[in-house]
Amino acid sequence: MIELRNDEYYIVLPLMKTVHYKAVYAHSVIENIQPGKIFVNRKIEPTCCLIANRGGRYIVVGDTNDNIFNRDITIFLRDKNNHSIYYDLFTSSDEWIELLEHLLAGQTATLSHSSFIFNETKFKGFNSLAGNFPKEFIVQPLGSSLIEKYQITVSNFGSIEEFLLNGFGYCVLVDNQLVSLCISGSVGNGRAEISIFTNEGYRNIGLAKLTCSAFINHCLEHNLVPNWGCDTGNKASIQLATKLGFEKIKENKMLWWHEDKSVVTNYLNSFGYENQ
Repeated sequence: MIELRNDEYYIVLPLMKTVHYKAVYAHSVIENIQPGKIFVNRKIEPTCCLIANRGGRYIVVGDTNDNIFNRDITIFLRDKNNHSIYYDLFTSSDEWIELLEHLLAGQTATLSHSSFIFNETKFKGFNSLAGNFPKEFIVQPLGSSLIEKYQITVSNFGSIEEFLLNGFGYCVLVDNQLVSLCISGSVGNGRAEISIFTNEGYRNIGLAKLTCSAFINHCLEHNLVPNWGCDTGNKASIQLATKLGFEKIKENKMLWWHEDKSVVTNYLNSFGYENQ
């Protein structure tokens, strides 16, 4: 397979039309917003490609019948030196999933990923009914000082400066302590992918919804569409998405590799994959 230069990434845009959900992380690489790599089987009218962003989100797109490309991506994916500590591998078709499950047998776990679309009308309706929080709960944009203080991971943008230029986030502070965070995991193709975290001691009181609402309002003010996706077994995430006006549209299989097998085992048990 051939690795493209940054100024050649546009070559794979026709292939992305075969992806039936919003792969924001892939477009972020194509648009040179986030660092990553793109491999194709040939430069002139490629029929398949692998897009890998620095954050560990990968996608294989196109035809499955190029045996040389299939061999090369198998070598790439099986070599842990090519990855950080994990990767999420999405595909454009069930045929790719079946093939990669075979080629990566014993290396990856098969998960189910749910995709959503954003309904702005529902969001505004739910938002108008939101309760008031005590004044000690302060919502504010995420700046460099908070990123550095709490060592928030933004390396998938390359640096803090690049994150602040191309990404954004909001947080809730209580007594000057960050307790909830909503951050753009990726930005691309006019969309911003939501990544959310709330400290364990502050969960189930509505802070995730509060922080995400600030994030979504920022999207609407800057002509961005918020994007939500999660594991199909993550009921809490699906419930939160629904409260924010997202509507589930699709479930797709994906493959997941992590260098620590105990992390994989614990995750599978937590989200109902005990049979793997």
